[in-house]
Amino acid sequence: MKQIWATKSGPPNVLVVREEPDPTPRTAQVRIRVQAIGVNFIDVLGRRGMTAGDLQAPFVPGLEVAGEIDMVAPGVTGFKEGDAVFAFTRAGGYSDLLCVPYTQVFHRFPWMDEADGAALAIDYLTAFVCLLVMGSLRADETVLIHDANNSVGVAAIHVCKIVGAKTVGTSVGEHHGLLREQGLDHVIDPYVEDYQHVIREITGGKGVELIVNPYLDIHWQQNYHLLAPAGRLVNYVGSSALGQEPPSWMQSLMAILGSPAYTPARLQRDNKAVAGVNLELFWQPGSRVTSWMEQIIDWYDQALFRPYVARTFALEQAADAHTFIETQRVAGKVLLRP
Repeated sequence: MKQIWATKSGPPNVLVVREEPDPTPRTAQVRIRVQAIGVNFIDVLGRRGMTAGDLQAPFVPGLEVAGEIDMVAPGVTGFKEGDAVFAFTRAGGYSDLLCVPYTQVFHRFPWMDEADGAALAIDYLTAFVCLLVMGSLRADETVLIHDANNSVGVAAIHVCKIVGAKTVGTSVGEHHGLLREQGLDHVIDPYVEDYQHVIREITGGKGVELIVNPYLDIHWQQNYHLLAPAGRLVNYVGSSALGQEPPSWMQSLMAILGSPAYTPARLQRDNKAVAGVNLELFWQPGSRVTSWMEQIIDWYDQALFRPYVARTFALEQAADAHTFIETQRVAGKVLLRP
């Protein structure tokens, strides 16, 4: 099989193509012949040495794939050889052949092609958890989506539209037309406009009920003050981290000391909530990920949304795909194809 390895932490050129023996699925695993692979921000951060666990060099990046099952091990139920599927991989996805626990695999029906399958899992699950699980979003509430052009941001627009929530997004001007086409109600260029002032005008000074935020700096405080009573600020690691370098120990200490303190007393006084989303911690026994993903698939099957793919690269061009994400203001999803 062919794989892309991050041989060490560093720039995109540390990604190299390797030929490895074909894997054999263990008990309760299926083997997928991969047809499309989602490229995620966490892949880039892992290559840079800014993550932990399985996502540290040397490793094979890739958290989501789509393809066809070509081998089924004992202990697997609900899947057979020839099934079209997509899957969460927890690293290892930059491969043309992959073994995955069947509990992380979902069927693709004929109207879901491999590109949509590979673009679906991580971004839409992140948006779903931020908005509906941690954010308790309701119809007619207003949501601020920062970096609305990134792949999680576009997914969040789609989920908000399905729920019936109003949306405001920040993005560079070149993507405003596309984001409106995807369903965004109001779009703000934060490099040209004061987004806090614009949001106050849009909401009549009330603020927004929910903010989905990938920024890890002073934006936390700015966003907190934009929350209406009973508002929720949900933070996740996204595209904003791509402009950062691995921090030194001094930078890490200063970041901790400079982080805002949301004490229980303050949150109670302000009638606000602050939450964070880390998908890695959801891969535990008894997780609700399967039911959340089934809801997303049901929405897809009803044609309530379709992922927006910005660009596709060959698997051997994984370094170019990482460079594209890091150096361009990308709108939508980036994929690899073996």
